[in-house]
Amino acid sequence: MTIHCARCGAEITYYQSQTPRRFCSIKCKTESNVDQIVVPCSFCGKPISTIPSRIKWSQIRGRGRVFCDKECQRKGNSEENHPCWIEDRGQIKRPRAARTLQYQQWRTAVFERDKYTCQKCGRVGGYLHAHHVKEWEYYPELRYDVSNGMTLCRRPCHKEVHDARRSNRKVSDEHIAEIKAMRSEGKTLREIGKKYGISEGHVSVICSGKKRTKPYTQP
Repeated sequence: MTIHCARCGAEITYYQSQTPRRFCSIKCKTESNVDQIVVPCSFCGKPISTIPSRIKWSQIRGRGRVFCDKECQRKGNSEENHPCWIEDRGQIKRPRAARTLQYQQWRTAVFERDKYTCQKCGRVGGYLHAHHVKEWEYYPELRYDVSNGMTLCRRPCHKEVHDARRSNRKVSDEHIAEIKAMRSEGKTLREIGKKYGISEGHVSVICSGKKRTKPYTQP
């Protein structure tokens, strides 16, 4: 048997013993039950028909964009147009810094100055890390300054230093109140962290109201 799709008019072939079909695909069936709206493509501006739920879910995910085809979607989400685009990822982390000659020279200079000895527990040799006293993220001008480096053993000393940065035990009650007030005023995590010399994750933990894991200790 041959009939035409009630939505797009395409021919549908089926056996007489089967249940008659009204639509050629699930897409046509869905579109027939929902009033579509016309919106411009977020990249080229071409008008496209779509369903309201597609716009709704795109906004919930923090994007609010729709595209007419895969090519516009690829171009519209490339480089600075991508929702997760960061112009200088070196401000966030250092994925390949250890491979650069400048970083290796800085690391070696720190080890030689400290005579390959952990400055916290006194361990000589072993698996050592060159630790930045002032954080890589907030002090780019001190990233390769030898005076900003410190030799620490991988575990437990280096781990303990970074665990302390992520804990609110290093922030006084007065600073905690100030940080929460600044956050309520709309200040970003980066702005607050830069002012107090702590990481964005540290600020987030403080603003979440998490209790101290240990008593406050004067740095």
